[in-house]
Amino acid sequence: MIDKNNLNSIISTLMVESKATAAHFGSAPLSMVFVEYSDNFIILGPIAEEFYLVIIAKNTANIGQITYEMKKNQQEIVS
Repeated sequence: MIDKNNLNSIISTLMVESKATAAHFGSAPLSMVFVEYSDNFIILGPIAEEFYLVIIAKNTANIGQITYEMKKNQQEIVS
């Protein structure tokens, strides 16, 4: 179970470490972070400078559809 009280620090740590890992492997920007737990998962997607879309869903959700919609609607989410 995700501790909702510590969600902000979890997201911050995931993004900082993920960006550092992405930088280590090349110059391409980070496009998405996916973390799977036993009952649910978190998808983090950078939307704009220092702003992220956070999706928390049950492990039975359609991950492909969620990530597709995130990417397809990124510009609309920003505005």
